[in-house]
Amino acid sequence: NNSIQVPPVVVLPVLALPVLAGFLYQYLKVDVRQIKTDIDSPKYDLEPAVSPRLTGTSLAIFSWLIKFPFLGDFILALLIKENKLDEVRSFAAHLNVTPTSFVAPAVSKKEYEKHLKAAEELAKNGLFSFISTATSSSDPNQFKYKEIIDYHNSYKNGKITPTILVKRVIDAVNTSNTGPLALNAVTQMNAADILQQAKESEQRWKEGKQRGLLDGIPFFVKEELDAAGYDTTYGTKFLAKTRGSRKHMKDDVMISRLRDSGAIVMGKTNMHEIGIGTTGHNEHFGAPRNPHHLTKKTAHYPGGSSSGSAIVVSAGLVPLAIGADGGGSIRIPSSLCGVVGLFPTFGRIPSTQTYAIAYSVGGSGPMGTSVTDVAIAYTSMAGLHPESPESLNQPPVHLLDFNKTDTLEDLKIGVFKDYILDCDPKISSSVFQMIDKLVQQKKATVKDIAIPHLNAISKSHVVIIMSEMATSLDGYWNSNSKDFSYDCFINLAIARTFSALDFNAACRIRTWALQKMKEIFQTVDLLVLPTTGITAPLMKPDAVKISESNLPIVQRIMKYSFLANFCGLPAITVPIGYDADGLPIGIQFVAYHWNEHLLLRVGRAVELIRDFDLKSPNTFYQVL
Repeated sequence: NNSIQVPPVVVLPVLALPVLAGFLYQYLKVDVRQIKTDIDSPKYDLEPAVSPRLTGTSLAIFSWLIKFPFLGDFILALLIKENKLDEVRSFAAHLNVTPTSFVAPAVSKKEYEKHLKAAEELAKNGLFSFISTATSSSDPNQFKYKEIIDYHNSYKNGKITPTILVKRVIDAVNTSNTGPLALNAVTQMNAADILQQAKESEQRWKEGKQRGLLDGIPFFVKEELDAAGYDTTYGTKFLAKTRGSRKHMKDDVMISRLRDSGAIVMGKTNMHEIGIGTTGHNEHFGAPRNPHHLTKKTAHYPGGSSSGSAIVVSAGLVPLAIGADGGGSIRIPSSLCGVVGLFPTFGRIPSTQTYAIAYSVGGSGPMGTSVTDVAIAYTSMAGLHPESPESLNQPPVHLLDFNKTDTLEDLKIGVFKDYILDCDPKISSSVFQMIDKLVQQKKATVKDIAIPHLNAISKSHVVIIMSEMATSLDGYWNSNSKDFSYDCFINLAIARTFSALDFNAACRIRTWALQKMKEIFQTVDLLVLPTTGITAPLMKPDAVKISESNLPIVQRIMKYSFLANFCGLPAITVPIGYDADGLPIGIQFVAYHWNEHLLLRVGRAVELIRDFDLKSPNTFYQVL
């Protein structure tokens, strides 16, 4: 008998594999028919993320394990199951709506005429008529950021020239990027180009031909956006090389509009790699550090993904920077670093970006020292452009009632109390205190509201933004996946497991959410929320060189930002205080489509009635 005798110890595991696979399939699969959903429930239901914190060796091992066929698929499927991302389909199955792949906000004829009239007023009276120098305190000893109007007046009075100023900024940036407490905010600068821009601005000032408030104002641009003379890396170490140097490329239109206004492009700022995280960390260009509470023993994350843009403003290097926001990436770092950030209506600020990653939930906007600075930049950047299709269906840009801050009696603010309370107590108490001030001092009206099924909306936003990122980078996955940081690789690996069913289900939920938000905004003018669920998290030593994966922290940071991105709604964050460690707290207002002027007005009112002293960050540069 020549037959081969296979030992039972080998046979049994082989026979067990199909059984185990069947068990795992039954555990992980989604049966949308059996999961019941109360579509009309107004109950607050946002749930925390579930995942262990991984860094260093544990992060490397996990990243290695998910590369294995079957084992990796199972691990990723388990993560998705534990965080209930698979239930997006079960919720969508109960909706009788079609998918919305892109938000296309409409504007009625009546509303358009209202916007047009306000825009004509802006054009007639000029931007200067809307700029107030009033502050919440006249105390000369109180810390106060130098704003755009301060730079403008210094040029006007001959106290400084654009050339001298930008030389100071260049020196300060170089200093800030060195040493054990390096801010690592700036990734690229071209001194020769900067000095040439300053020279041209200086000549215009000498001839009395300055182009307005922005002439000579230095600003930085996030690594995600195109700026002439600079590579666009998206925070990776390979994209610029793989796609060829882009230093010959032209500005994105939003950048060219600022440049045409006389503003000086200073270079590019650091960001969370491809924008797929909210801490703002980047191991390729150096870990960006929050300038607040930065000591030899402690460093905090600046927030992301527009981390560098928030840092350069917070640290006093410039009064203005440009960020991009697909899930809070302007508002989160602005809040954690104690500055102002505006996320406009989807398509409000046009983009001619040659390579977009999160294309249906993202948008760009200004980050500045004050609401006024953000308003100045916004009016320059916004407005339709023929090469930006999503920008074409919008009303004219204006600043209606920007200075009407003596009273807000005509505004009704929606408050979802259970949602606001689901954050650190110091943050929620600061938000409620500011709401009380707006009511008592500015006569605003408050109305209790509920936003249904935030959990389904949140998870749908995750499915959409991560699917879009994975799709945009699909061509680089096989050749360059090794070049991503571990954290970025893991997130993209999760994203690549989402199916067309998942994506379309999320888009159906977006249709439903848009309907709900329209109903809510028929009863209120604004929503008020915290900007983040926590203040800037501590950057632990083991995560400085190699990034960390910490989904619960990521979720707490972006707990209040996803709604605006998901529905294409404009939102603003304004500083309203500090925690016990001196880390900034921000308040967020959300408006209906095309109502940025309401956000800027209420944001300005907040600045005027807040009763605390602004604190200088531990690392701060006085360039003016």
